Amino acid sequence: MNLIEKQEKLKLFKDIQELDEKTKDVVYLRIMGNLTFDEIAEITGKTANWARVIYFRGKEKLKEVNKDEHRKRM
Repeated sequence: MNLIEKQEKLKLFKDIQELDEKTKDVVYLRIMGNLTFDEIAEITGKTANWARVIYFRGKEKLKEVNKDEHRKRM
């Protein structure tokens, strides 16, 4: 892994830490645990659809944060 990839990865983890607790948990389980939505549902006691929705919303928040920071740099 090169320096730029490492910095981008660290930035992503910092951004994930800013998410609300349930979203952070789902995103970590999906990305780091490489778990299916059914598996996440089993762990959280929710439905697979709930896990999908929370993950999608979390991804959208992360994209928005990235866009905002990109705009600030310009």
